[in-house]
Amino acid sequence: MRADFYTNTYSFRRMEFSEIKELEAGDKIAICVYMEYPNKAKFINATVVRPMFWNSDADEPDWEIETDNGFVDTYSIYEIRER
Repeated sequence: MRADFYTNTYSFRRMEFSEIKELEAGDKIAICVYMEYPNKAKFINATVVRPMFWNSDADEPDWEIETDNGFVDTYSIYEIRER
């Protein structure tokens, strides 16, 4: 599901896998921590610390990135823009 969310100040767009592969340390993203689509969503800001990698040690192995707010799967990564 592709979702866009808007506030008075920001817009959030779920990033494609190909875009996430391009993220580098220092890039700013938003992490979706709660979603009740299409009415509610909660995001936190994060900075990429380690670009995308395969986490085979996770309970459910998958691609992840490391941020200053912890590890994030690729399904929770959003681009944030000021409106």
